[in-house]
Amino acid sequence: DHAIPKSDSFSYTMAGHPWTPNSWLADVAFFLLHSFLGPWGLIIFKSAVAALAFALLVPVSPTSPLTTATVLCLGAMASWTGFTETPAIFDLLMIALLIRILIPRRAIRWSSVFEVAVIMLLWANLHGSRAVVGLWMVLIKTVAVSLHTKDGQRLKNAVVLAVAVLAYACNPHGLGLLS
Repeated sequence: DHAIPKSDSFSYTMAGHPWTPNSWLADVAFFLLHSFLGPWGLIIFKSAVAALAFALLVPVSPTSPLTTATVLCLGAMASWTGFTETPAIFDLLMIALLIRILIPRRAIRWSSVFEVAVIMLLWANLHGSRAVVGLWMVLIKTVAVSLHTKDGQRLKNAVVLAVAVLAYACNPHGLGLLS
């Protein structure tokens, strides 16, 4: 219908009931990739997303073997064949992006507010049910920094948290995804 579905037409128990996918943006991206590039386009895209996430995470702690092993494990899981056409492939990339912004030893900058907003907005519409992980990451950073920093940094972290929640709510389900 060239629109986001408003009722469930795929199940026999809930047919006709109101329904909106929490990953509509990923569905559109996968449809376009498949339309223009076929199944190989999806495989190449999945591999590129996993490789990008891996590349973003490796420099975070190059001297820690445990961190590197964890990143390799996540990369291997993300390249699993079952992720080819599911929105879960975006989770690793969004986590990697947030980790790069919220690195524990670095103070939050005002530009981080915009970066977190964009990531959370994309994640909430690419795979909304898992974007709550991003909210938890921002909440943990906010609480951890608030315990031992100056008021100016606390304000920046509070603003980043508020913006993350607002961006998360900008999906067809709003904050209903939390449940």
